[in-house]
Amino acid sequence: MAKAYLGAVDATFEGQSREKKVALVEEVTDAVESTLGAPRERTGVVLREVPAAHRAVGGVPAG
Repeated sequence: MAKAYLGAVDATFEGQSREKKVALVEEVTDAVESTLGAPRERTGVVLREVPAAHRAVGGVPAG
């Protein structure tokens, strides 16, 4: 069975509730299943929470 590795979605997860994170994971899984036909049980989603002090956009620190 083929595997698909999707690039990261740049989003800020800090301060988001567990419920919102679960909803995001469910929606991403639904999208992968419906568009690629990938089985849900073989679809993994990882949310990486990077503190603002460790990020920058356009050379400007976020935190």
